[in-house]
Amino acid sequence: MLEPNKVRTEMKALQSHFRVRYTILLLPVHTNLFQEKRDYVVTRLRGMGFKITTVPDSTFYLWLDLEGLPDQISDGLNFFQACLEERVIVVPGIFFDLNPSKRRDLFDSPCHHFVRFSYGPKMETLKMGLDGIERVVKKYATVGKSTVPFAISVWL
Repeated sequence: MLEPNKVRTEMKALQSHFRVRYTILLLPVHTNLFQEKRDYVVTRLRGMGFKITTVPDSTFYLWLDLEGLPDQISDGLNFFQACLEERVIVVPGIFFDLNPSKRRDLFDSPCHHFVRFSYGPKMETLKMGLDGIERVVKKYATVGKSTVPFAISVWL
């Protein structure tokens, strides 16, 4: 078996190694990259009429409230389906709902009118995805006009 003091020493060395690599080598590169993508996504979504009250600073997800969208796409499942037709993936909020023993009807979920959007993919992919979301919003805005801005919350 391993001697406890030797194990502690090796653990400290490994932790120190990875902590230094993360904070010195990886963090600045990733932080700048994610900030650039986040800022691009937030700007594009605001340009489409989404209201973003809080800009995330520690995740790469946006939690989009769809209640201001036209009825046909104002819930996570229908918005997901409409985006899928444009080859865009968002995740319906109900997939994140904690509903033990299925006590609540799916459509009564507090997450029913939300989707999660990730800005983790490459910038090129984000641009194509946002183009698709913009086509969905424009398509359904002509079907049923909505004057209420859409809201976006931060997924923590």
